[in-house]
Amino acid sequence: MKKLLCVLIGLALVTTMCVLVTACDEEETTTTTEASTDISTDTTAAEASKGTIKIGHIRPISGVMAMTSERMTKAFDWAFEQVDYRVAGYDIEIVIGDSKGDPATAVDVAREMVESDGVAMLVGPTQGGEQMAVAGYASQVGIPVLFTNPAPFPCATPEFPWVVSAYGTEPQISSAMGVYCYDELGYKTVDILSSDFAPGRGFSAAFKAGFEGKGGTVNQEIYAPYPTSDFSSYLTTLKDADAVAAWTDGEQAIKLLTQYDELSVGERMPIVGIFHGSFLAPFILSALDPAVAEAYVGTIVPTPYSPLLDTPENETFVADFRAKFGSYPEDTDSGPYNGASIIINALEATGGDTTPETLLDALVAVDFPGPEGQIKFDPATRSAIKSVYIAEVIKEGDEFIWNPIYTYEDVPATGL
Repeated sequence: MKKLLCVLIGLALVTTMCVLVTACDEEETTTTTEASTDISTDTTAAEASKGTIKIGHIRPISGVMAMTSERMTKAFDWAFEQVDYRVAGYDIEIVIGDSKGDPATAVDVAREMVESDGVAMLVGPTQGGEQMAVAGYASQVGIPVLFTNPAPFPCATPEFPWVVSAYGTEPQISSAMGVYCYDELGYKTVDILSSDFAPGRGFSAAFKAGFEGKGGTVNQEIYAPYPTSDFSSYLTTLKDADAVAAWTDGEQAIKLLTQYDELSVGERMPIVGIFHGSFLAPFILSALDPAVAEAYVGTIVPTPYSPLLDTPENETFVADFRAKFGSYPEDTDSGPYNGASIIINALEATGGDTTPETLLDALVAVDFPGPEGQIKFDPATRSAIKSVYIAEVIKEGDEFIWNPIYTYEDVPATGL
């Protein structure tokens, strides 16, 4: 695992520097401002405001991640809606920007938010390459950036001191799945099939480290271009193994899962999720042909969240979410919601003080129960200490749900 992490760190740092140099030469930005939903005609309330705190929220709003980003932004905004967009006496304004899934664009958006919009902190983006690029920019200018989905491991190192990984790191989730496949499912050989970009490579490497660390063998690794219109040529070259460990996201997940079923690969080898995100997610399965989706009931996937977690906080979250959105919440919702809750708790602790050092310390110091369990950080890595749940895809009525069947408690940023 140490050798793997060193390689990942080296590659990620080189990528980050290249992206930052390129981004410095580009001028186009893609930010828009979303006004606070707390529009009140009460002059007394207006006079009581201490001012406005702006938060920059970056997502790949357009492109293959659009359907995932829509869920993430809604969940993030909803947390602030629940406090009427006011924290510690300050109005909260969310400035939203579209990274388009491109690291250079993500840096341009972040720069516009910081230098023109005057945001106090950044949230997002989503994908590993974008995250590394924005982490590098935030470290240059000295502003907190909070990631609400698992970040590449280098973000948890001293090279990026302004990053708060609120949803942990890539190795946490995927390494646990590798261990589970060997120890609990009894798989001795697997094929890896993923997308050829930073998250696909990072999640697969962590899964491989966990699986091989227990004694398993990876027969082959296949990385399809991201995006790709056709996975069939990759699926037909898979070697016989106990299972296929796979991951991609958004529209790509719909294509892969559909073709996996059409080509009857599942009759030879079951598919297991390397990671969560929007792969095998209930909202992805619901977008498949119903007959295809049914084939994935019983599939195993790692996740930091399930709506079936039995805690008072989660029961309240699920009930409120269903009342608001009409469906069960998923990990794509809980991550941004928790991220917003972390910001709210931190700002309450500082009394609205957004001095960068003060705000960073407050973000890492939070410790409170959330829908996924206790939200807390390792101060050394500024990364959330996560419980990883191994879940099985089940169906209740017309809804797909991830049902937790095994738990790895307090997994560190480095993974298992």
